[in-house]
Amino acid sequence: IKRKVKELSGVKPLRSDMCLNTCMVFTGHNTELTACLWCYEPRYDVKWSCVAKKNIPQLTFVTLPIGPQLQALYRNTGQAQHM
Repeated sequence: IKRKVKELSGVKPLRSDMCLNTCMVFTGHNTELTACLWCYEPRYDVKWSCVAKKNIPQLTFVTLPIGPQLQALYRNTGQAQHM
């Protein structure tokens, strides 16, 4: 279903790593950090990262960019008339 929604709307979710305690997000100038600046919680889950043999974030969140959402609305003539 997620793939079909992305296909039809053109809106691709952006996934970002986040501190386990939600202190900060590891984006922008913080992309290279491996621990939270505030609580020092590690960015990656040590246990699962060892099992998977790659860095697995402890917590992620999803952002839906506003630009593609608006473009999807304007592509639909019925929705565009209401805007």
